[in-house]
Amino acid sequence: MISQKWALGQASLAIADPGGTNPAFVKIDQFGRFKATLQIGTSAVAGNYGVYSYPASGGVNAAYELAVPVTLAP
Repeated sequence: MISQKWALGQASLAIADPGGTNPAFVKIDQFGRFKATLQIGTSAVAGNYGVYSYPASGGVNAAYELAVPVTLAP
């Protein structure tokens, strides 16, 4: 893992990051969208890279389990 962010709705974000200063968290808007900047390394490491989302806290809605592959190029 190179970089990781946790996207949360406003109510959960207020609990997890009440000061709004933790860079590990990003807010999900009312339409289910979020924006996050992820850092990548400079050396190639074998493996699969991508953006993965899944419901937390025991959620089981498969519609929220997504994987988007990312290809890194120089």
